[in-house]
Amino acid sequence: EGAGKEAALIASSLGIPIRIATIHEVEPKHPIDDGVACTYLGADSIIDALKEGAQLVIAGRVADPSLFVAPVVHSFGWSLKKDFHLIAQATLGGHLLECGAHLTGGYFAHPKGRNLGFKSLAHLSLPFFDIDSKGHLILGKLEGSGGELSERTCKQQLTYEIHNPKAYITPDVIVDFSQVTFTPLSPHSIIAQGATATSRPKQLLRLVAKSAGVKAWAEVSYGGNGCIKRAFWAAQLVSKWMEERQKGVMEKVMIYLVGYNSLYLTPGPFPSHHGALHVYDDHPETETSCCCENKNEKLTETKLCTCQTVKNPPEARLRFDGLFDNQANADALGMDLQALNLSGPAGGGGFIFGTKRDVAITKLFIDRSKVKWRCMVFNLGVRGGLGSSSGNSKESKVKKKGNQKRKTEHPIYSNFWTRGSGHFSKRFQNFISGSIRLEGTNATATGKRGKSFVV
Repeated sequence: EGAGKEAALIASSLGIPIRIATIHEVEPKHPIDDGVACTYLGADSIIDALKEGAQLVIAGRVADPSLFVAPVVHSFGWSLKKDFHLIAQATLGGHLLECGAHLTGGYFAHPKGRNLGFKSLAHLSLPFFDIDSKGHLILGKLEGSGGELSERTCKQQLTYEIHNPKAYITPDVIVDFSQVTFTPLSPHSIIAQGATATSRPKQLLRLVAKSAGVKAWAEVSYGGNGCIKRAFWAAQLVSKWMEERQKGVMEKVMIYLVGYNSLYLTPGPFPSHHGALHVYDDHPETETSCCCENKNEKLTETKLCTCQTVKNPPEARLRFDGLFDNQANADALGMDLQALNLSGPAGGGGFIFGTKRDVAITKLFIDRSKVKWRCMVFNLGVRGGLGSSSGNSKESKVKKKGNQKRKTEHPIYSNFWTRGSGHFSKRFQNFISGSIRLEGTNATATGKRGKSFVV
């Protein structure tokens, strides 16, 4: 609702006549214990807004592909309960476009085999797709743009965040992507086909966020000769000081060197997790036993373990990442880090520290008939400012149809109603004959009657 009001104010200030709809889930009557819940809504919630003539739809938590499925289904009059193969193709298109330029070479380029180069990446095009009423799908990017739209970029995005390719579950449909093929038409377009489905899920995914303590991080840099050894000493000191405050407080702390072992945490002398430090012994200073399988091999400061050989770096950035039960213990990490200024090894600098509240996410599956959402429509005309009427807030008579409720709560709201999943009308408007185009992460549909939907 707040986002709709803000968008309405912006449109009004610019003199733009527009019909805006907002969608958000209606909170359960019985809130979950000390948690905040949100359910992944599907295309049906957006279709409700489109049926009200919305030109801009602002939604809460909606599944990414559903943002694209909704205007397609609404435009062609498909049934969310019957036309599963068609919706599978629309979901394929939505899934491929949901990450924007990821499909056209972004987050794909690599010097080894995918060397697109800086100039190409600097001129990426957002992808789009054209789809017709039979589900024929063509992906595209702007001619002359950089990046790459090919079978390999499509396959990379296709397999992104889907778990099981034979049963990719969205609120709209359970899709089988295992037979999807990509056929290039040109350097800027490619056919996508083969997505199928026979049903949609009976339950929707609900995420519940609960407090999980306080997260803290701390960093310090060491440079020059022996920088790794000094970083290790610093890690040992901070860990010792923290454990003296409260035993076991470092059990949920990761310690590593940024740019050295922070991504892979390779077994060896420096990676540390869960408070366990296995780095250098003090005797002798230049070597120690490896913690890998080959216990007999000796290590030096340049050869870290049997798994990895790394040159002695010119600098080392020590980082702590921890989760603590309370703010006091989290703050203590920062205080002990600063103590290295006077009580730690030489040459430390660039101290930073921070904390924030952390949350843990729990997954639940809810019967779709129990999930409700609310749609609010803001109808703006240039002359009338925020709405066609003026004056104080007023409420009209409530018109009931099924489980829908309509009322006007404010002059800028033309419709305000709630409905539940699975109870939408079976009547669909065949808005367009031909094909429609959906672009990037913004979905648009324009037809013969001149209307445009933007999701």
